[in-house]
Parts: sequence; structure tokens; C-alpha cells
Amino acid sequence: WAQVILFLELSLKPKERLIAMLKYSRPIGTDKTKRSFVVARKIKVINFSIN
Repeated sequence: WAQVILFLELSLKPKERLIAMLKYSRPIGTDKTKRSFVVARKIKVINFSIN
């Protein structure tokens, strides 16, 4: 994923890059100047039972 993001960012102008980064990243904790890329993966639960 990191290579894909880097490749896309290199094709943008600096201001466009910042706008895009703000859309796909999330702030870390209470410090709004630090951001991270969050990857969420859905899993399918086939059989779930409580004994």
C-alpha cells in the first residue's frame, strides 16, 4: 500500500498532495499535526456460537 500511496503522491502538486493526504489519513491521538494511514479489513464470520 505504501508504494501505491507514494506513487500517487508523486504525481500531484504539493498543494494537491496535502489535500489528498488530509482525506485519506487520520489524526493520531490528540496531536492533530501527526497523522497516520489507517487500513481497515473486514472479515466474514461464518460460524459464531457461544457455549
